[in-house]
Amino acid sequence: MQQNRMENVLAFTAPRQGCQYRANYNALEYTHGNVHIFVGGDMYDPYTSGNDPLFYLHHSFVDYIWEMYRQQKQTRYQRENDYSPDNQACSSALHFGSTLMRPFIPLRNIDGLSNAYTDNLYEYAPRPTCRNGPKCGSKYLFCDRSHGQPHCVSQARIGGRCSGFVRGEQVCHDGICIGGRCVATRSSSVSLQILPVTPPLISVPAKQTSVVSINADCYNENECCQYWAQRGECDRNKGYMHEWCKVSCRVCQPNFNPNIECSNHHENCERWARSGECLRNTKWMRENCRQSCRHCNRTRAQICSGGRHDVKATHRPQPEKTSLLHCNSPGCYNENVCCPLWGLQGQCTRNFTWVACNCKVSCGLCIPVDYDYGTCNDYHRSCPDWAARGECSINAWMLENCRRSCRSCLDQWQLRQRCRINSDLSFSHTPNFVPTMIDDFYYDIL
Repeated sequence: MQQNRMENVLAFTAPRQGCQYRANYNALEYTHGNVHIFVGGDMYDPYTSGNDPLFYLHHSFVDYIWEMYRQQKQTRYQRENDYSPDNQACSSALHFGSTLMRPFIPLRNIDGLSNAYTDNLYEYAPRPTCRNGPKCGSKYLFCDRSHGQPHCVSQARIGGRCSGFVRGEQVCHDGICIGGRCVATRSSSVSLQILPVTPPLISVPAKQTSVVSINADCYNENECCQYWAQRGECDRNKGYMHEWCKVSCRVCQPNFNPNIECSNHHENCERWARSGECLRNTKWMRENCRQSCRHCNRTRAQICSGGRHDVKATHRPQPEKTSLLHCNSPGCYNENVCCPLWGLQGQCTRNFTWVACNCKVSCGLCIPVDYDYGTCNDYHRSCPDWAARGECSINAWMLENCRRSCRSCLDQWQLRQRCRINSDLSFSHTPNFVPTMIDDFYYDIL
């Protein structure tokens, strides 16, 4: 809780030579590992630790510490967007923020920081303390006042050791301490009557007919699905598109007309809109409840192409001529210094066609093998010559890939300032390094 920098919390625990971050053995990952070592057995080996039921209790507590840090040290925006820098000398490229979270495709690593988990799925109660009473407010705990500062610990089971407690603590669960061992009391001894179990009779018809509606649960999950499908992503990016863009990729047959720009695809759209789902569940609602969310002022093609020009809803959008400027760039490189931040903002998914061509490394589409991404070195042997010719000032590629020659090695804060992405989401003028064909969607991520 004393840490103020993300790289000291989500720390690099397997750095190689060249990593500028020193190993911090007080980091949460290291200290949590000490428990695995102490318990031993299956818990000791990462490949078998999940076999021990204690594994899940232990990791829930680690996650509780992480959540406390998020609540006390970060704004809501920072909780979803602050991620350790992408650096191959410090960690595997599989841990980069925008890399696909295998095998949970199409999720990406940064999605694990979503506020949606604690908003909608679970929350942590405050840690029990002795202020909650002699049993710490729980039937399974007691306040240990015999060993140092009062603190809550688990009660001992029947037959367990209970010696060493001298202040009258209720050490035993459903029992009392006699001779240093927990002994069951009469009230806790419950006789169980075992009743015969008769399986219920199940009437099975002689012939069953399976009736499955082809229209069931057939929706696009993103308003850009049709735009992506028209550009061939159903074939190039089948894993993602067939899961999240079922209608546009014709994986299923919907019970609505997906070509109507301003409509509701579900009968409950109005009710969901009134309950605030247009803001809480933006991606799905903007595609399937456009009318109720009042999202019809621009067509899907206008929103997803990043184009500034008006496109009539009745006309099929024409393929862009300039959208894939750098797709033929050889090698495994990012084309722009802002790629890591665009990736953290979700553009590897939301604007896949463009970003996949221009941010290959940050989006996890390739892993560099002839240089360590994230270091302050030159990633190409010709960088000094190009820099001497003045390319650093006219070619955005240079700032990302010739960091030593261009003196463009920036930390996270400097990069956010340079790309005009900052925590308060405010800026006064056009951001630097924004490719002209995506500046509209760039403003969306700010």
